[in-house]
Amino acid sequence: MKRFHFILLIMFPAVAAAQGGFKEGYLVDRSGIRYEGMLKFEPGTDTQAGQLIFKESKKGKKEVYGTNYVRSFKIEADSFAVVTNLVLGRQKTKTEDFAKVVLVGTGGVLYSLEYKVEKSSGHATTEYKDIVENTKYFLLANGKLTPLTAGNFTALAPVVSDCPALKKGIAGKKRRYADLVRIIEEYRSCKTQ
Repeated sequence: MKRFHFILLIMFPAVAAAQGGFKEGYLVDRSGIRYEGMLKFEPGTDTQAGQLIFKESKKGKKEVYGTNYVRSFKIEADSFAVVTNLVLGRQKTKTEDFAKVVLVGTGGVLYSLEYKVEKSSGHATTEYKDIVENTKYFLLANGKLTPLTAGNFTALAPVVSDCPALKKGIAGKKRRYADLVRIIEEYRSCKTQ
């Protein structure tokens, strides 16, 4: 019996590594056709869109897709969609990228965009680059996509209007941007009751 466990311990990491981060899901192309398979999402940078790697089966051939081919995709419980005109900061705008659908409310949609930024050490003699992962939230309401920040956080209130306590807390400025992760959890809990 001990030998059996030992073999499992040796084989399990090999099986996990062979999958290479691929998980079950599907993609929907720009013409609306749905393809089931194994997917892996790789976030982009502050200037380039992310990419979706797709295989029809665990042993299938890898195909790489960008925002020009894919309209949306789902990996396990996480849904993603292509969003356009993303303002990342001062004079930083991306034409389009994949963003995770965080919350769908009665008044709009909250997306999160993960992207990487290359940061320099700032030292001439020991110059090195460090990759920093960033997450920005975007709110789609009334057909307009805007970055969600501490300054405009009350704009989230109409989106969560089907959960009156949350709406009241956000609109009354009792809930803050720093509470966003907790607010998302509370909204999901409210919707499942």
